[in-house]
Amino acid sequence: MAQAETDAEAQAKSGGGSRRWLLIGGAILLLVLINLAALWFFLLRPQPDDAAVAEGDPAAEAESPPAPVPAAYRPLDPPFVVNFDDAQGAARYLQVSVTVAALDEAALEQMQPHLPAVRNELLMLYGSQRAEALRSREAKEALRAQTLVAVQDVLSDRTGEPLVQDVFFTAFVMQ
Repeated sequence: MAQAETDAEAQAKSGGGSRRWLLIGGAILLLVLINLAALWFFLLRPQPDDAAVAEGDPAAEAESPPAPVPAAYRPLDPPFVVNFDDAQGAARYLQVSVTVAALDEAALEQMQPHLPAVRNELLMLYGSQRAEALRSREAKEALRAQTLVAVQDVLSDRTGEPLVQDVFFTAFVMQ
């Protein structure tokens, strides 16, 4: 009889162990399903605005921001190197690498024959600067704005349109 009770207890313990594994497996399966549902809800389901635009809803199309216009960039190589005097009368040098931005490659190609005039205007502009005036970020931004105006003026005079929308200093060295 003692043997029968021990066998019954062993079966109860082994049955309880498999039930525990079933509960753990079910809990893991439930967590995986919840994660998949959350993934679909936040990342994969169609957005209401996307569906309205796809269906041709004019109100939804009017609210969507315009697509960004691709820009074309071209460096004005070689870098501009000018010398100028500082407040103490010492010779100083400024090296500026400039890159221009236009709406497309065609505008940059139109600018190509006029690069000598553009470079001349920029050399005159940079040569007229004072070293102490170019130390702050605001002064460099002002010089960048003057560079844009100078480039657009030269191109407008020669082609009838400014062609360039922005300029960037990609290197700026003073010695």
